[in-house]
Order: sequence, then C-alpha cells, then structure tokens
Amino acid sequence: MFGRFNACLVFFAILIALIKLSSRVALKTEPDIILGTGGYDYTDLEAPAVSGWTLYLFSRIVANPYIGPTIARILFNSNQFHQIVHLAHQLPKNQRAVFYPMLRLSPEKHIEMEKWAKEDVKFIDSRKEKKFRSALDIAEAYRTGKTTPLKVLKNCLKAVEDLSEYKIFITMEKKEKLYLMAKQSGDRWKNGNQLSEFDGVPIATKDEIAMEGLPLTYGSDYSQNPKPPSKVDDEMIKRIRDTGALIIGKTNMCEHGHSPLGYNSNTKGPFNAYNKNYMPGCSSSGSGVAVALGIVPMAIGFDGGGSIRIPAARNGVFGLSPTFGRVPGDSGFYYTDTMVHGGPLCATVNDCAYYYKILAQNREGHHHMKLYGGKGPPLPTLHNLNKVDTLKDIKFGFWEEHVKDSHIHHHTAFTKAKDFIESKMGGTIVDFMIPHLKWLGLSHASIISAEMGYSLTEAFDGQDGHTMEPSCIIRAATGLAISSQELQSASRLRGWAFDLVQDMFENKFDVIIMPTVGIPPMKMEDSFYKFGVSDTTEEVRTMKFIFLHNLIGNPAITVPIGYDSNKIPIGFQIMCGHWREDLCLRIANVLQKHFIERELPEDWVDILD
Repeated sequence: MFGRFNACLVFFAILIALIKLSSRVALKTEPDIILGTGGYDYTDLEAPAVSGWTLYLFSRIVANPYIGPTIARILFNSNQFHQIVHLAHQLPKNQRAVFYPMLRLSPEKHIEMEKWAKEDVKFIDSRKEKKFRSALDIAEAYRTGKTTPLKVLKNCLKAVEDLSEYKIFITMEKKEKLYLMAKQSGDRWKNGNQLSEFDGVPIATKDEIAMEGLPLTYGSDYSQNPKPPSKVDDEMIKRIRDTGALIIGKTNMCEHGHSPLGYNSNTKGPFNAYNKNYMPGCSSSGSGVAVALGIVPMAIGFDGGGSIRIPAARNGVFGLSPTFGRVPGDSGFYYTDTMVHGGPLCATVNDCAYYYKILAQNREGHHHMKLYGGKGPPLPTLHNLNKVDTLKDIKFGFWEEHVKDSHIHHHTAFTKAKDFIESKMGGTIVDFMIPHLKWLGLSHASIISAEMGYSLTEAFDGQDGHTMEPSCIIRAATGLAISSQELQSASRLRGWAFDLVQDMFENKFDVIIMPTVGIPPMKMEDSFYKFGVSDTTEEVRTMKFIFLHNLIGNPAITVPIGYDSNKIPIGFQIMCGHWREDLCLRIANVLQKHFIERELPEDWVDILD
C-alpha cells in the first residue's frame, strides 16, 4: 500500500514538473529584454543531438500527437522562445507584421532599374584563374568546333557514373532523350541558329520542382509507393529548356529541405566534394556537389535557410539567392512559404549572372507579380557587371562583433577579403549592428518551421505514400507545435527588422558583408549513415550568418575565398538591397578577377576533355 502511494507521488510530481516545463510563459510587466537595447546577443540553441537508433526511437516519440507537443514546448521554453513574444509586445501598435518580405521601389528607382535592364551587357571572362569550366567555356568550345554537345554530354554522363559514390543525383533524364537533344543542339550550332549563347550546355536541378518525365520526390523515399513522373515542367525548368540547355537530372537534397547540414539517410548521401568524410551543406546539396566536381557548370537550387548559399560555400562554388519574389515558379512552396528563394549555384560569376537573368524575368499573373502590384518587380539587370577594377563607389556594412563569432579559419579568410576590398579596391567600410539578432534568428526558425510543419502535414500523418526521415519527422513535429502567438510575434519582429535594415540600406551602406557559414561542416560519423542525425544546435549555428537574408528578403551571393585545415572551402557572403542582384554580382566579379584563388577537388572532372 505504502509503495503504491509513493509511486503515485512520483507520478504526480513528474506530471506537475512536465506541466510546468511545458506551460506558456506569461508576459511580464517588466520584460527581461528591452526592445532596441543591448549589443551582440547571439548564443547557441540548447537541444539534444541524436543519431542512430536513438534518433529513430526519439522521432517516433515526438510524432505522437500527445507527447510530441509537450517535448517541443519544453525545448521552446528552455531556449526562451517567449522572449520573441515579449519583444513583439513592446513594438509600436502600428508596427506591421511582414509575411512576404517584398520591398516596392519608388517610381523613380523603378524607372532607373528598367533602364538598366535594357543595357547590352557582354559576358567578359575576367577570372584571375580559370581552373573550373564555366558555361562560357563550353559554349566557346561549341562555337569554335573544338567539341560538340553530344561529346560533352557523354563526358558528363560518364562523370555521373564514375562519381556515383558521392550520391549526387536522385533521378536522371533518359539517355536516349538527352542524346537526341544533344544532337539537335549540335546541329543548331553547326547551322548557326543556336537557341542561346549556352545552347547544349549540361545543367542539373534540385529535386524540388517538377521536371516533365521524372518524379518529384523532395528527397523522400517512395520505393514502396513509387510516384508517377511529372507531366509538365515547372516554369524555371521551362525557361532553362528554352535556352537549349541539357537538363541531365535531379540532384539529391535533404528530405523536404528540413536541415542545413547535408546528409539524406534515404539516399545515403551526398558528401562534400572536397572531403567525403564531411557533409556538403544543405538542402541544395547535390546541386553544390555537382557543380564543384565539374559535372555541370550550373544547377538550380532553393534557399529557405541557406539552402543555396550553404552548399555553394561548403563546396567552393558561387551561389546566388535572389530577392524574395524575383524568380517565379509553379511549385506549391512559392505560394505557401515566405522564406524560399530560387536561384543558381554556378562555377563562375558569369554563369550565375546569365542564368539569373534567364530565371528572373517577370511572369504575368504570377503570385509574386500580384504581391508587388502594378507591372510587377523591376526587370532583372546586370548593371555594371564588368566594372571590376574599383569599388570606390560602394559602402560595405560590417558588423565586427558578429563576424568575430566565427571559426578562426573562416574569420581569417573573411578578414583578408574585407581588407582587400578596403585597401586594394577602395571600398568604404561602415560599422553597424542589429539589436536582438538571437531573437530574430529564432523568429526565422519559428516561421520556417511552422511553414514546413504545415507543408509536411500529409506526410507527417502518413497520407503521402512514404515514410519520413527521422530528423524530418522531428522538424515537422517542432513546426506543428509553434503557437499562433509565437508565429504572429515572429512576423511582427520580422516586420521590425525589415524596416530597420532597409533604412540602413537606404541611408548607411550599399551592401552587407559577412561570412557565409562561419563554422566547418559536420563530420560524418558511423551512427549517421542509417538514419541520419538530428542536431538542432548545429543547424541553428550553421544558419547564424544565413537567416537574415531569408527573414527580410534581400538578395545574397556567396563567393569562395579560401579553405580550412581540412581543405574544405570557405564562403564570403554579400547581401545587397532589394532587387540589386546586379550589385551582388558585380562585387563577386571583382573578387573573382582580383582576389580569389581556387583549388579543384581531387575528383574534379573536365567534361571538355
């Protein structure tokens, strides 16, 4: 009898503790953090890191509709998510929430950019060194008759087979179809009626948009219930096809883009192009690896929390994530998600510039056009792309304390590039800071997790014909546990940050520079291979310099500027004002001509050889 009584006491004690730990934290009359005060406040998120069978079992517990929300709420409370709510309640009553981070230009600025869009910009190859093959190199070889699209395609497909251990592609286009398209492209070059400057150049796309004839899996395992092939091309694919490009297949990705780390346990890859013992960054991981290893000079990616910039930086290539709403597409996330940007990962700046302009043309009637209003966003421009011998006309925003909060190799490489911009190219460095960076980071995490939870509801409930990766289950469960109070508070803080930073771009500087990632990639461990890994602390740390772009919608590009002690590339990030991709590309072109010294991965292939 006494033993049962003690057991009941223990049970109720645990129950009371769980209720207390998982209860909503009430507003305080005197908040712990005063809006607009304090300096650099970014600290790591505290969360368990699990892998192997522990991860598998934990994901099943979290998926339980009664237990999962309690575990998520304990995690939120231990990391003081309530501070987002407390800060939002200090905002002026007229502070708008921002859901779609799109800036409408003044009529005068819009007209100016429309004029720039009409400029005839030539693609001048001014690279300091030319180790990587660009789309321009391949096109020039076609033009001069040194090779043909069919020969290049065969080299490309052989490289895919030879490098299969990297697990780069999820599905490939049928060979006979590719051979026919390559032959047709060769005939066009021979007759001088090629569809574009890059007709017949092989490229790839992330498995996150529809490509006619191939299934759309988002990196999921549908082996038990195969998905039918897509019947039509997404708008982005259509625009690339119209150039005559050969889209060879769909690249690997973290399942549903849920993690920035890089490994997909469904596909057992991919791996870093420079060191297979490390992750490649995600979620456009296969795209980054494909470009780095020379298989293609460009691959399409998508960026909701660094998914273009992180794998580009980790694998030593260029990655442009344009302004929110700049690139139109047909996938559902273009209409439901407010963080995602589509763009190219490329071997060179010129490749990024060319494919960006192809992808970024306005589309009549598209959701983004309606959001902007009127005639839609200004047309894409490559203004001053070839103005590469000075940066005296540019002011660079630099937050020293933030940049210092990075790994020594990343900080050293960044500092060398910054000093070069200032001392050699004449750029002006302007100090700045943004209050409450930690809570803005958690606002981004809250919004994108909630959007992902919504998007994955069918899969999470087992109605989509596949079982989810354990780490993806945890991400979905976390997103579904975000409260309406937290989501609205995060959106209001997003609006506050949007207005604050846009004012800085208007009055203080032209660009912001910072590391792309700031830490080395995660090393693969034996326990990761079967079920993957869930490490929220490492994921948030990886996005420390990343999230601001997605939160406020400005364009950003990552530039390869060095290597760490494991020979893994390091990225330098340039973020510009809304719709100013041209400025991002110009500065990247300056660095490419005068500063960057790149090394090829050991397994790099020359598809022109």
